[in-house]
Amino acid sequence: MIGDEEKIVCSIELARQLKAIGIPQESVFYWCEYYGPMNSYEKHVKQLPNDSSAPSAFTADELILLMPGDCDIHHRLNGNYIISLRGGNYITNSTLIADALATTLLEINEQTKMKEEE
Repeated sequence: MIGDEEKIVCSIELARQLKAIGIPQESVFYWCEYYGPMNSYEKHVKQLPNDSSAPSAFTADELILLMPGDCDIHHRLNGNYIISLRGGNYITNSTLIADALATTLLEINEQTKMKEEE
């Protein structure tokens, strides 16, 4: 079952990707992984990481502060989000706002890398 914290932060997969591209790991919450009862592998959001390898579980508020400039968020009828920045619109397949913002940051990073390689 998903706890309340897991509903307001980006997914662990996106958190790992943000960490991999060098986003500072400064968040209220962190993804912590461990083996639970009966050797089941569990992932939970905690306020303090067990170790420094735990990726930040960014909230939408934290991710908005990482955006390059002003950011408008539009909720579509199908439940997905459009993130509007000065550089354009980013249409996401995310139904959670934190995932939509994390996906947009990753896309901006990829576009920046491509421009630098030209």
